[in-house]
Amino acid sequence: MLRYSTRDLLIAALVAVASFAAGLVFAGAADAAAGEPAIDAVACATDCDGKAAAVGSTVEITGSGLEAVEVVKFSSDEDRRVKAKPDGTAADMVEVTVPAGAVTGKPRVVDADRNKATSPQELEIAGAGSEPTDTTDPNDPTEPGADPGTGDASGDTSPDGISVDPDKGFFKGKRRATAHVASGSVTELDVVSAGDGTVVATVPVKDEGAGEATAKWDGVTDDGEVAPNGEYEFGGGGGDSAAFEQYDHIFPVNGRVEWGDGIGAGRGHQGQDLFADCGTKLVAARAGKVEHVDFHEAAGNYLVIDGKKTDTDYVYMHLQEVPLVAEGDKVKTGQRIGHVGETGNASGCHLHFEMWDSGWQQGEPADPTSELKKWDEWS
Repeated sequence: MLRYSTRDLLIAALVAVASFAAGLVFAGAADAAAGEPAIDAVACATDCDGKAAAVGSTVEITGSGLEAVEVVKFSSDEDRRVKAKPDGTAADMVEVTVPAGAVTGKPRVVDADRNKATSPQELEIAGAGSEPTDTTDPNDPTEPGADPGTGDASGDTSPDGISVDPDKGFFKGKRRATAHVASGSVTELDVVSAGDGTVVATVPVKDEGAGEATAKWDGVTDDGEVAPNGEYEFGGGGGDSAAFEQYDHIFPVNGRVEWGDGIGAGRGHQGQDLFADCGTKLVAARAGKVEHVDFHEAAGNYLVIDGKKTDTDYVYMHLQEVPLVAEGDKVKTGQRIGHVGETGNASGCHLHFEMWDSGWQQGEPADPTSELKKWDEWS
């Protein structure tokens, strides 16, 4: 028969109480980790009108518990909010593009479990909710709305009152040049080279509701080629046209940088170092497919993207954490892929960036410095 002393029973009781308390702490931590979304602030990040956003702008919503957000809802002039899917999510941030129809108001996020959170502050959206003023005089035979046969020139294929916002686009990019026209005014728009006036592509017009329609161009010509960098116009054909810029790459560091060592700078250096604060956003310099995501004792967290419509592979090293994309993912030009760090054999927070013309580790690395400087100028 087993016998227990008063001391033994007291110790057992204390252990049981401690275990119970630890269980409560652990359960509380687990509940906090799986907490509902909360929003601290919202701000325009790119393509802004001062501090205000606009349709097509990238907005950053910061807070906590945001990694599972599936939908962002914006205020609108209609009875229901307008929705947009996030461009990227993290525990403390959601990145989203402002959709057509959005107006100034407090954005709301909804996660996979239908938990909701509303911003405590309004996001200002410039120019939203206003209708264009009709300044035509129906009694003036030179106006487009005048008597039949006296208006626009024969063969006009573009509408009047066309505008572009954003007015800078990137090949297969997260940000694309977008034409805005009145609903029903036209079903497609020509993309015209500003240099020689030739039509390089024809894009469909999508009705967005509320009297507006849009046309977005991905930077690919009707021949299936990547359009040369430069200036273009939506429209032409006798009606209005609106100019914009188009580029095939974007600078990969979304923040202030200092240029470090370039290719061949000792230690078999095969790329260009771009120093920036740890945590600075990194984006894909060109659209493509993720070939490798891994950790290496020298490269740290790194990834390799096979550039679309090119033989070049793009390599990003020393990321702060595991990249935000996985092997096999298709990425857009300008899509967030991670943050500047100093993992691996790195001294100071920086991106080590490489370009390989014949595929990563299959040939000789190309010198990316001059290309990066060009991308920096127009990004």
